[in-house]
Amino acid sequence: MQTRRRVLSVNAVAKRPAPIKEPAPVRPGSAGGMRLGRLPLWALPVAGIVIGAWAITPPYIGPRLAVPARAEIADHVIPGIVIIAVSFVLLATGRRVGRATAAINGFLAGLLFLLAGLWMTATHVPLIAQVHRGQASVAAAINHMTPGLVVLILGGLWVAQNWSERDPGG
Repeated sequence: MQTRRRVLSVNAVAKRPAPIKEPAPVRPGSAGGMRLGRLPLWALPVAGIVIGAWAITPPYIGPRLAVPARAEIADHVIPGIVIIAVSFVLLATGRRVGRATAAINGFLAGLLFLLAGLWMTATHVPLIAQVHRGQASVAAAINHMTPGLVVLILGGLWVAQNWSERDPGG
């Protein structure tokens, strides 16, 4: 009989609901309570320099497209140069400005990266139709479209990083 009582009491204890914990308060300026890890000030500009240089290369390295040189300059070279120039400016001024100013500069740079990535991606959308019609190779389309997508993603990460780093108090 005692054994049976023990089993019943253990089952009764196990069925009690757990106490409800209150959620942690959400800080203003944090993305829904989630915060991106802090990156060193030089990390995103260095990534921008590398990716900007890579964005320039598709017209000159890899499978070619039957496109005028001026179109390739507008689609790859100019956005790549903008990305590299903005990255060098941020590297040069990064430690000389305060945290809030660096976050604003980074946010604006991220918006420029987003714009450059959007331009590079949008100008290469017709390649999909050209590949479908057999007018361009899949390899050439991938070679020309990938840098724009990477720049677009880098711009989004850059904006998100600096959005979470902004100083809402001043």
